[in-house]
Amino acid sequence: MKKNEFNKKLGMCICRIRLKKGLTQVDVSALLGNNPQNISRIERGLISPTLFWIFNFAKCLEIHPDEIFKELDE
Repeated sequence: MKKNEFNKKLGMCICRIRLKKGLTQVDVSALLGNNPQNISRIERGLISPTLFWIFNFAKCLEIHPDEIFKELDE
């Protein structure tokens, strides 16, 4: 899998989980102390989040980080 493809899939996974939780990008950005534009860029696969951010996404979405990666297989 190429990096761009991986980033897009990862971003879609984060977005899907966020939507299941009923949160907006603004909600997540407030919880993470980041700006909504960065959340949007990550969800669209334009930037690759570090493990630090993936861990924090999982924490604010109240899931185990594994769940984000499990979504990649679907």
